[in-house]
Amino acid sequence: MSYNALSQEMLSCPADLIPLPQSLVPELSEGVFTYDTLKDYLNGWGLDISKLFFSPGNRTLRVFYMDFDAGAHALLHLHVLKSEEQEKELIRLQTYTQSGNLNLNSKNWNAYYGLETNLFFISVDVPPPIQILDFNCRYASIEPEKLFYTWLCIHIHITTSSQMWKQEALEKVFSLAPPVEIDGLSQDDNLKIYRGMSRRSQDAATALSWSSSPTTALNFANYEGKGMKLMIGEVKIRDIVAYRKGNHEENEVIVRPGSVNSIRIENMIPMSQESFYGLSISCLYEFIERGREAMNLGYPLPVSEAAICDLPKLLQLFFVSMQLTRNTHDVTHILRVLLLTLIYRNNSKDPLTQSDSDILTYCLYNGVKTLAFQAKPLG
Repeated sequence: MSYNALSQEMLSCPADLIPLPQSLVPELSEGVFTYDTLKDYLNGWGLDISKLFFSPGNRTLRVFYMDFDAGAHALLHLHVLKSEEQEKELIRLQTYTQSGNLNLNSKNWNAYYGLETNLFFISVDVPPPIQILDFNCRYASIEPEKLFYTWLCIHIHITTSSQMWKQEALEKVFSLAPPVEIDGLSQDDNLKIYRGMSRRSQDAATALSWSSSPTTALNFANYEGKGMKLMIGEVKIRDIVAYRKGNHEENEVIVRPGSVNSIRIENMIPMSQESFYGLSISCLYEFIERGREAMNLGYPLPVSEAAICDLPKLLQLFFVSMQLTRNTHDVTHILRVLLLTLIYRNNSKDPLTQSDSDILTYCLYNGVKTLAFQAKPLG
């Protein structure tokens, strides 16, 4: 499984969760359990097999234990359920089931959802893939002064599942959002916004998350969606719930559902897998020459998928979550920016003179070098 596919499973809420089918237990546990022996094993921990749910669409994060009343949630791997690491999860579930979840009972939402930690995937009571589902169940019990901030942090963690929020939960949250002010614009003015689309993306007409930066949206369309689509729209300032300005925050514009007008598809170079090779042929020589320089800019090397896959599954998740929280991109991002620039320059059919072409390449590449100057190599 690719690193990108695994990270998408970690940071999205499965829309296809169903009670764990009895017939799949031998396969998912690699012969360790039948449904009845798994039921008995969980009963020994004081846990209920009816609270196991399965995601048919996921390839790695497939089985979840979810007890919303007790606030007892976990990601389980049935084939290693008797391992030391998984038994720690079972002990935690047992404690929460029998004695209650202290963070939930004391309404410590920062600890319960891991709102202020970069290691949110392993250090919280609710794994990110089911945080939206848990919030939907208990938003009414969250203090009004904490509700919007709690929702916003979960939204930032979970990147591709905004269609999973309950409508009534969003209405309550957005009613408590502080007003957004943008310099030079009134509440009735429009802001042009952009949205990169992937195959997991919610329809643009009802989507919450956009960007004020076409570059950010285009990067998402290329990286997450393989160039699937770039949408453009306009939204009134009064319909913006939050504006997370800055490249580190992806210039994210969070809007009320259905408030974006004049939605249209940007005319982009098709970057499908089928057409990529033809578009890149004319760029290869210059990409190799400039790529040698990019390799020396001080960016960290990419994570080796082979190295990750050698680790036990829970350690894999820890390692990947660490990589997801880095503040700098690795060198493959720089090479990707360079290649996309060259592809655009050579294939867009824009009437660029040679001077224009050189300026475009130099400016974007020089911007990359400026970012590299700010990035500290990891060592």
